[in-house]
Amino acid sequence: MKSSKLHKLKTFEGRLEVLNARKDPVFNDKNISGFVVDLDQELLLKVIAEDDVKHSVISWKNGVVKTVINQTNDKISSLSGNNISKSHYWIAENYNKNPVIMKKGYAKKRMEQLV
Repeated sequence: MKSSKLHKLKTFEGRLEVLNARKDPVFNDKNISGFVVDLDQELLLKVIAEDDVKHSVISWKNGVVKTVINQTNDKISSLSGNNISKSHYWIAENYNKNPVIMKKGYAKKRMEQLV
């Protein structure tokens, strides 16, 4: 931002939501919402398809993109990651099934339902 030069890192189809942005305490006393991300850490992005029904989650760190959750019709919430076990956890729910807790571990490269 100091140099005012922008360059595209990656393009995604659909809309993006940053899942692990945190509120910047600098803005606490003002009527401004300010969020920041630490680019030294993994950046989690929810990709929402044009139809607003299909969602996926990707991880971006140092230019490397990994798919955390493949495109699904399930509502994805409460996503969290664990750097020690190299895994992600989330709640998946849909109008025609009960909510389930899901886990994806990168050591095993597979997804599993926990509950």
